[in-house]
Amino acid sequence: MRILYHNVRRKVLLMIVFLAFFINVFPQELTVRSFEETPNDLTARTQEKLDVNGNACAVVKVGIPLEDVIFKGWVIETISTPGEYIVYMPAGASKITIQHKSIAPFVYNFDVPIESKHTYKLVLEIKKEESNKRKYKVIDVPEEMKQLYLEGVSMQESGKDTEAYNLFVKAAEAGYAPAQNKVGNSFLDTDPSKLIAWYNRAAEQGYPNSIYNLGIRYWFGDGVEKDEERAVQYFQEASELNFPDALLLLGNSYSTGKGIAQDKGKAAWCFRKAAEQGLDAAQYNLGYCYLKGEGVEKDISQVVYWYEKSAEQGYAPAQEGLGNRYYEGDGVLQDYKKAVCWYRKAAEQGDAYAQNGIGNCYNDGKGVEKDYSKAVYWYRKAAEQGNIVAQYNLGNRYKLGQGVTLDYSKAKYWYEKAAQQGDADAQLALALLYYDGKDVAKDVKKAKYLCKKAADQGNTEARQLLSLWL
Repeated sequence: MRILYHNVRRKVLLMIVFLAFFINVFPQELTVRSFEETPNDLTARTQEKLDVNGNACAVVKVGIPLEDVIFKGWVIETISTPGEYIVYMPAGASKITIQHKSIAPFVYNFDVPIESKHTYKLVLEIKKEESNKRKYKVIDVPEEMKQLYLEGVSMQESGKDTEAYNLFVKAAEAGYAPAQNKVGNSFLDTDPSKLIAWYNRAAEQGYPNSIYNLGIRYWFGDGVEKDEERAVQYFQEASELNFPDALLLLGNSYSTGKGIAQDKGKAAWCFRKAAEQGLDAAQYNLGYCYLKGEGVEKDISQVVYWYEKSAEQGYAPAQEGLGNRYYEGDGVLQDYKKAVCWYRKAAEQGDAYAQNGIGNCYNDGKGVEKDYSKAVYWYRKAAEQGNIVAQYNLGNRYKLGQGVTLDYSKAKYWYEKAAQQGDADAQLALALLYYDGKDVAKDVKKAKYLCKKAADQGNTEARQLLSLWL
């Protein structure tokens, strides 16, 4: 997943409906009260079901105070009964995954593999935590102040920034939180202390935009000392108020383990909550979770669903990801023309992965007429952004003289760029140049060194070649 913050730092946030903070959307957590085998319960024997190999299943009876629970992980069948779920699983199953819209995904690992025709009881409960949320003090603002704020928004959209600012200040001093947030935004480049002060005034009323903005300041160290843990606390607070941008960054933090303990399940939960509100980056991240099976079960249909949602909003990483699905025929019918279409949309926005992708299409004549010069054009754009695959591909074009004049020194230049970033194919290609001494000083020792680096990464050709050179 490409964790992106670049659009978050400076953007003017959309005003959401004030008082939305009364809705708590943060996931509840499950805890295990008990798990044990129940020898006197003969359900697994009297209501026997077979696994895919024709063997008798084990039964796990799950007591959980929730309806419409989904069980995954080697589950053969689930039967819902009052107060519990009867889950049939194959013998030897080592864990069970529990999903519900109101909880973070929960995985329980059995102490020992469960046995055929044996019945077990798993009792779960919702974890209770003492609330340490701050109390918000919402100021009752006269209606005319709210109107002043709306007039200021209209003026700002018309380019009348000075007049808009004056109206925002009047509404902000009267205590209107959206206006306080706007006034805070005006000090982004001039006075960090005033920016923080205005954000704090709005945050004390529970205005999620400002709580989130405070998190951004601490995350990047803008106007305050950099503190990722404190930033995440603000993201958590704004997420509890259902603010999508905060849910996205909290999900990123759970995914990477920056500022908080890593938890892929909670990351996916946060992405979903933001994605359901239409946030393009969250939709892409959720699709990626389904692609890699991070915090959720792998599901290519969900990958395509969320990538499409995001791509249609113009989000370049999702457009590139959707292009990959069409190029590979993964989750959709293979369609090189559609792959090119989505790659192009992302490539024209400067996405290096998509630029390399459309370069491949021109290089191989897939979805477009083969055109090495256009392949080089796109490879170069991606390579100059540091994309290692594109750097290797561009090196190949110079080595073969395809779309450019044959030039071993330029091939060496781009191979080195990719090799320095650890690309095994580039390391091998560079090794061959040094070994053959084509337009570069012959250096067998360096060739063997690079070949070994590629071989150590599992490159089969490098391993075979190294055995001949030694």
